[in-house]
Formats: sequence, structure tokens, C-alpha cells
Amino acid sequence: MTSATGSKREPRRGGFTLIELGLVVLILALMLALAAPRFARSYRNALLGEAARTFATTCQWTRLNAVTQQRNATLAVGIGQQAYWVSQPVSNLEQETFEPVCLKRVEMGPGIRIVSASLADGSASGDDPMLIHFYPNGTCDGARVTFRGREEGDTITVILEAATGRVWPLAAEKP
Repeated sequence: MTSATGSKREPRRGGFTLIELGLVVLILALMLALAAPRFARSYRNALLGEAARTFATTCQWTRLNAVTQQRNATLAVGIGQQAYWVSQPVSNLEQETFEPVCLKRVEMGPGIRIVSASLADGSASGDDPMLIHFYPNGTCDGARVTFRGREEGDTITVILEAATGRVWPLAAEKP
């Protein structure tokens, strides 16, 4: 083929040069290096949010159990044990007594910690588990429980309203 100037052009071979491929790999590596820390941070925040939602759901489940069974139920939050559990008295027909039975236990996963738990009256839990009582009429003891991610330091506080038993997590807080 002859160009407009009259000289012959060599046809270009298909494909990419090594320099072009190297630049593409370099750009992809830079994009990955920038995205990886953000992905890890969002994953840790998702775990923290999941822990708060699981606690909120457990509170709702405990309230429902107290109402449907027409018996008090207790949600114990143990900072030392890094767990919370639900118990409810079950009748022992032979002795005509009610003994508490653990209905559900949730332990904190890696990277998530319970850092504080307090009742609405201001009493905070120390080494002993804090007990939140749920009553057959749908009310409960008001409480605040704070979860923290170990690596990130972000916290989420779950608030339990006494009069209605309504529970909701506050937005994540930065220290």
C-alpha cells in the first residue's frame, strides 16, 4: 500500500508491546493497592454492624419470648466473658419450682468486643454480667451496650428502651 507521500508503509502487526502490557499491569497494581485497605476497613465495619444487629435481634427475640411464654426472661451481658445469653425460668414439676434455663448464647467473634454495658438507671456492669429483665407485658429494663472493633477502634452503641422494649443501634462513632 502506498501512502499519500508516495512511500510504502509497513503493515503493523497485531498485538501489544511489552511496554504497553507493563503499564497496564502497573496501573492495575496501583488500583489494587489503593482499594485493599478500604476493603479491609469496610469489612471490619460490616462485622461490627453485624454484631450490633445480632444483639438487637436477640433483645427483640427475648422480649417476644417473655410475652409469648408469659414469664420473665433475662438477657445477661458479660463483658468478662465477651458473650451474652438469654435465660428464662422453666418449671420443675417434681419440685414445683422454676429454674432458669439458658435458651440462647452468643459469643463475640474475632475482632469484636463488648466494651461497656449499663442499665438505664446508670448502673454499669463490672465483673459480673449485667442482667436485663424482660417482662410478660412487653416492657424491659432500659440498657446501653457498646461494641468495639479491635483493629479499627470504631464503636456502635445499642440502646434498649425500657417502656416499649424498642431497640436500635446508634450510628457508628469514631473515637
